[in-house]
Amino acid sequence: MSRCKACGACCRRGGPALHREDLALLEAGILPPAALVTLRAGELARDDVRGVLAPLSGEAITLAGSGGLWSCLYLDALSNRCAIYAERPAQCRAQCCEDTSALAAMYDRGRLTRAEALPQLHPDWSALAGAHEDECAWARLAPLALRAPYDAEAGRLLLEAVRFDQAFRELAVERAAVPDAALLLIFGRPLRVLLADFGLAFADGGGRLVRSGLLLYPDIL
Repeated sequence: MSRCKACGACCRRGGPALHREDLALLEAGILPPAALVTLRAGELARDDVRGVLAPLSGEAITLAGSGGLWSCLYLDALSNRCAIYAERPAQCRAQCCEDTSALAAMYDRGRLTRAEALPQLHPDWSALAGAHEDECAWARLAPLALRAPYDAEAGRLLLEAVRFDQAFRELAVERAAVPDAALLLIFGRPLRVLLADFGLAFADGGGRLVRSGLLLYPDIL
């Protein structure tokens, strides 16, 4: 494998997905909950091997971006250096711009899931994530988002799910003492945010859905 040129290009495309061998980094506190985001099955995400946006077939826990951008949280933008380079995740160790064969070989295999990670961080978080997923699984809701612009019933069901998602997160903070910084790991990105991939947004104080941009999600469901 060629030596890394420290150009920062890979890191600016987004944080890596974690694999089971990275669980030790969570247990040691090197990767705290605030640095992690869960992308759930059905969400649109960048495939770093093929270089395309595609719906995820299964969930992935990734490192968060910084400053509202895709750049990995641990990238120093001035030096192009990684702040945790000596203890970087497995996908970062396999990454090489000039030869992606090692990354391709392990890319979507053995990815760390919430079922494996959350019990190691807090005894209650796994149950909370499961209860939320029962109502807000994005693989089930994405087809509703595709139909919502022309199907009133799909739009109604989607709005109910979005309201449930928001209320569940608020209750998790208020009653279960979940830190705000851990919400994106435990529950993934808010449904309200995911609607942007479908060119949808809320109007009338959240009472209805309207078209607000381009449809990025492939109409394949």
